This record gives sequence, structure tokens and C-alpha cells, in this order.
Amino acid sequence: MVRSEVIGGIAIALGLLVTTLSPTQAAEQTDVNRLLRTGHCPGCNLSGVNLYGQDLRGANLQGANLQQADLWGADLRQANLEGADLSAAELYGVDLRQANLRNTTLWGTDLVRARLMGTDFRGAKITSANFRGANLAGADFRTAQLWGVNFYGAQWQDANFDGVDITQVNFDRDGWQRTMRRVEYHYPITP
Repeated sequence: MVRSEVIGGIAIALGLLVTTLSPTQAAEQTDVNRLLRTGHCPGCNLSGVNLYGQDLRGANLQGANLQQADLWGADLRQANLEGADLSAAELYGVDLRQANLRNTTLWGTDLVRARLMGTDFRGAKITSANFRGANLAGADFRTAQLWGVNFYGAQWQDANFDGVDITQVNFDRDGWQRTMRRVEYHYPITP
């Protein structure tokens, strides 16, 4: 009797989950088609979409929902992602050189080995993201909020962390000391 009640409870929970998922929580195919056709899809719902290796250079994805999107190895050079939500997105090896990521949300985002040279992260909310081995030369993190971020093994030449609290961030100690001479940063003043 107990086993059937547990199985019944699981079935009800799964049923509720399926029925509460609205079409706006999954990528809209019309949005995906528009992006691939025109390269412009501001405010689009692209959550969970597979854009593995796509050439999206210069794409306008301002304010787009890219939660859990697979952009592994995609080319997003000079793309506009301002205000986009990239939470839990897979961006391994993505090319985001000179991209605009101002005011983005990067919660649990995988940016391992990403090319982020000259990328603008000003005002971004970056929590539990993984930048391991990423190239961040010249990236601008001014006013970004960083918490629990992994930058182990990342390259930092001329990156700007002015005004950023980096006390809750994991850095490769040796690599960090090597490049800190060229990085602008300030620890917050606490009373």
C-alpha cells in the first residue's frame, strides 16, 4: 500500500509539473526561426534551445531568455545580449569577443574556455558561473555583481574590475597574482 501511494504521489507531482509548464517556458520555434533567419531576436524566448556551434556574429538578443540554452562553441562575436538571461546556459568554448553582456543574468552559466576578450559585463549579475580557462583579456566587469564565480585558470590581461567585490570569487592564485598588476580593481569599503 505504501509503495503504491509513493508511486501515485510521484505521478501526481509529474502531472502537475507538466501542466504548469507554459509555452513561454520553452523556446518558441518562431523565435528560433527568426534568430537563425535574421540574426535579430530581441526579447525572444530561446530557453532550452540548441544553438550548438551556430554562427550568430553580431546577433541582437537584447533582453532574450536564453535560460538553459546550449550555445556550446557558438560564434557570438559582437553580439548584443544586454539584459539577457543566460542562467544555466551552456557556453563552453563560445566566442563572445567584443560582445555586450551589460546587465545580463549569468546564474550557474558554464563559460569554460570561452573567448571573452573585450566583452562588456558592466552591471551583470554573475552567480555560481564557471569561467575556468576563459580568456577575459580586456573584459569590463565594472559594477558587475560577482558571487561564487570560478575564474580558475582564466586569462586576465587588462580586465577591469573597478568597483567590484571580488571577495566571494575563486581565482587561480598564481595566475591572479601574475596579472593583478594590470587589472583595475577595488575592494568595497566596509564599516
